[in-house]
Amino acid sequence: MLHFQEETFTRVRDDVQALTQAHWDEVEAALHGDQAYRLDKERYAALERLGMLAVITARHEDGGLAGYAAFTVLPCPHRSEERRVGKECR
Repeated sequence: MLHFQEETFTRVRDDVQALTQAHWDEVEAALHGDQAYRLDKERYAALERLGMLAVITARHEDGGLAGYAAFTVLPCPHRSEERRVGKECR
């Protein structure tokens, strides 16, 4: 069984390297040519500090990482009065 939850990038940053490398090899390398892959951990950390990153993980019952999705979060575009990032947009 998998468990889904939101986690911080700080918590998962070392766990995601193998998954991001596999994704690069399978999908991105064909699109971008033969260049070395490097997860930009500094950029992810900066987005997290700004409150602009949401990371959803899928973990096995033993806690091992099965997958993850990372989303950049911006202020709601149709509510210009609301500038705070991360606030629900309705």
